[in-house]
Amino acid sequence: MPGTIHTADEATPACGCPLGVIAKSLILRTEAGPHLPSLVSGANRVHAKRLGQTLERGVSRAETDRVRQVTGFAIGGTSPLGHASPVRVVKDRDLPSVAKIRAAASTPRSVCPIAPNVLARLAGAEIQTVT
Repeated sequence: MPGTIHTADEATPACGCPLGVIAKSLILRTEAGPHLPSLVSGANRVHAKRLGQTLERGVSRAETDRVRQVTGFAIGGTSPLGHASPVRVVKDRDLPSVAKIRAAASTPRSVCPIAPNVLARLAGAEIQTVT
């Protein structure tokens, strides 16, 4: 991309697509310690309490340094694939079933158009309601 796209709102005009087809890779922390990306539509927000109930543990946002340590990526460019450490991936049921969504591709200047079912399969994602 010609400029940085740290958020779904910034990615929408840069990609020329609706906010709902931007896939956010949100890195969260559980009480047990492991971090997990939540693949969520750019139009939605993670419901931490619901996600915590699904995972049977408390959920909070991961610290910036911890995100990079666990995933190998900076916030704003966190890829849903290829993490430095194994992580549990959860895909929200509401992520659109369109031909292509746009996901972060390892830097705040890169996106990857990909079919949502392919992304979920490659990431080994569990399908849950998290928004």
